[in-house]
Amino acid sequence: WSLALKILIIGDGNSIYIRNYIKNIFLSWDREIEIYLCTIRIRNAEYLKFYERNGIALIYCQVRGSLIQHIPIFKTLINFIYTLNKIQQNRYYDVIHVHFASFISCSLAFASRKLAKAEICSFWGSDLLRHRKWHTRLIMPFLDKCSAITLETQLMHDLLIARTKPNYENKIRKITFGIE
Repeated sequence: WSLALKILIIGDGNSIYIRNYIKNIFLSWDREIEIYLCTIRIRNAEYLKFYERNGIALIYCQVRGSLIQHIPIFKTLINFIYTLNKIQQNRYYDVIHVHFASFISCSLAFASRKLAKAEICSFWGSDLLRHRKWHTRLIMPFLDKCSAITLETQLMHDLLIARTKPNYENKIRKITFGIE
């Protein structure tokens, strides 16, 4: 039995935003914490060393060396099932945090929601601004379950409310990072 806080982050481990989020937020806490990062393969050697050095458990979301990877519909389905199984092997998380709200990331989090006390979804820009209304509606089942939804600008806030439900207002947290 561990008293460490268990965090699952679903996002691209090659992203400076995720690396800095882990570095500046979680690693500065004065608390025992276990961080799991569900990601595609880490191509940046410096980031890979950072994750390894800091004990970040990597959950890769792609079956390697499979011929199925060349058939798009099967590739998506097989990778989804493979990743979901890897996520569920850890049994329980205090928080599941989706960085960059893609349909697949939100679906993985939604399918794992019973394994977590809280879910958070962070929109980073193009995941909301470049997608159409139907994409946002597809991820609403996950957004409904989220304890918090973070985004960066008032424009993103207004667009999310226009595309979804006004009752998300109490879940939205605007974190500007100096952009607005």
